[in-house]
Amino acid sequence: AHAVLAQINADRGDLLDAESGFFFAISLEPNEPTPHHWYSILLMKVGRLDAALAQASRAQELDPTSPIIALNLANTYLLKGDDESALRFGKLAAELGLGQKTGDVELSVAVRRGQWDVARQLLAEQEELPPELRSMISGFVDALADPAKRPAFVAELKRIDPKVKPQLELLGPYLELGQTDL
Repeated sequence: AHAVLAQINADRGDLLDAESGFFFAISLEPNEPTPHHWYSILLMKVGRLDAALAQASRAQELDPTSPIIALNLANTYLLKGDDESALRFGKLAAELGLGQKTGDVELSVAVRRGQWDVARQLLAEQEELPPELRSMISGFVDALADPAKRPAFVAELKRIDPKVKPQLELLGPYLELGQTDL
């Protein structure tokens, strides 16, 4: 119950109460993975990556069969710049049942490494991508690879029919292309 209250505080943006709630929940049940997992997400959001990694690792030790915890650990490693560990835990999350939902880890690593063909392939494999946007994959990856192509592609993103994909759902691609003033 204490972990749930801490998570509610985190969702409300009350970070101090959330953190103290997670401390309390973990002190009551140190071998329960959920408080460690949720606390790691809070720590990640506030940029405390070393502490987030410690909590995510502990959650994974306590529940090595959880695909959600494995993916959280993969994302934590990704933010820390440890691509190999991120890929390892992303693969584990897929093997534990998340399947293609772990593709963002591979995609992020491919983009970071400049593996543009791999990035194109991974984007093309995303089942949730509407057919109307599939033709834009190559242009998106080209814009990631070449900053000079970004303004034209951003203009193309802005022309997407909201019935196909609402602009709010395109926030990730905008940010990846360096568009912070939306």
